[in-house]
Amino acid sequence: MLSQLGTFDVSSNEWMLVPVRLENRIYDVCAGADQSFAIEGVSTSRLGQTLWTAYKEWTKKCANEFDMVIELLDGSLHYVNRCTLISRIPAFEAIVDRASKSKGKKKSKDTKPNEEESKGLDDEEENVGGLDEDDDDDNNDDDIEEKTESMDSSATKQVAKSLKKIKLRFAGFEFTDEEYLWASKITKPLFERLLEYIYSGSVQNFTMWDKNNASVVLQVAEMLKLTRLQVIYGAKISNVKENLGCQQLLSFFHKQKYGDIVFQFDSDNTSISAHKFVLTSRSEYYKTMLLSGLMHESRTGQIFIPKDITSTVFKAFLHYLYCDELLAPLELHELVMLWGLCHQYREQYLFDMVESTIIKCVDSKTIYNCLKAAHFYGASKLMKFCINTILTEFWDPKWDKLDSYEKSSDCPLGTLPLELQEELKQRREQEIIDKTGGFRTVKKKLKDLFKRR
Repeated sequence: MLSQLGTFDVSSNEWMLVPVRLENRIYDVCAGADQSFAIEGVSTSRLGQTLWTAYKEWTKKCANEFDMVIELLDGSLHYVNRCTLISRIPAFEAIVDRASKSKGKKKSKDTKPNEEESKGLDDEEENVGGLDEDDDDDNNDDDIEEKTESMDSSATKQVAKSLKKIKLRFAGFEFTDEEYLWASKITKPLFERLLEYIYSGSVQNFTMWDKNNASVVLQVAEMLKLTRLQVIYGAKISNVKENLGCQQLLSFFHKQKYGDIVFQFDSDNTSISAHKFVLTSRSEYYKTMLLSGLMHESRTGQIFIPKDITSTVFKAFLHYLYCDELLAPLELHELVMLWGLCHQYREQYLFDMVESTIIKCVDSKTIYNCLKAAHFYGASKLMKFCINTILTEFWDPKWDKLDSYEKSSDCPLGTLPLELQEELKQRREQEIIDKTGGFRTVKKKLKDLFKRR
């Protein structure tokens, strides 16, 4: 069961609990949240596998959530997330941006599609520079008006531009000569392997593919500047440098590009945008909130963050979702607030990272509040560290004579919960017994030894 989220005041001896006012229905749905994210491994690999698994799940269960559909020259359709596609293959950014600004149907460099394909395409809405605004029931204009009705900040205005789904038809788009060289070579089998590479960063499917396709893959890889694929297919590159998808996704977040979810902060009346695919891929909490279709946030695309959580701390949480790393530097009170978010959203991997960081920040002034926080969140590692440190470094012998820690104004132990006071008292008494008993044992053994002689 999720407990209350707290704020941390290092200048006070009081541990102040501030309840988070989020709806209980989210807690109930997330009660069985999967903790599979808390696994060991390299960050990029962990992220990539998570994104690829989420992509396959989206295609099966909620394809309407994709913000882009690509139709290749061979007529095959492929769902994709715009931000993820561009983050791995930046060459697509110019195409998508240029197409979205184009007006009127432009003539394709490709040969005309056959009659059957033409008939099928004629039934659809007219292209705008190869760009189609999908007319599905799930993405109609009424829904978009509802989502954008209350949007007024810069972040929300940017998101409003990204709400309509894009359908990019290679057969109806005017490529530059350089772009057309690689676009004309991408077939369904090749693009399916590119999709796995885009989302997971894995090149395993390429290494197992028929070597007869090596020349085509190598040409496409060279034109798209995918150096890892070039090396696999025989290219001699001394310095393999390639954009990591997670780094570029994080860059999009910092630059507020291609976002489709807006977070509104009550603490300072600011807002930031993020990417639904990243949120739902990395967090079971947001997966339930944004993909269930049952909650208000999934329909409006806006999430309100209570004033108890600052935008700085929440951005640190989002930073972790994007790149699997803890944002530094953070003050101790911010770390504890972030710790509360981890507990709230069931992010055990980040919870452990924050706990290890807090241990490095503990000193004589903050150790008692840190111990209370560890007790509140059930963090055994930090609790053990704080208790051992108090007993070995900060314990005052005068405290041994006190009947009650709470009655002494000079004893900080009185601010701790009774359970912790009792544990410290028992540990201290045991230490005294061990020290006294150990001395008596040695003395007795020496006495026996002299008697034998």
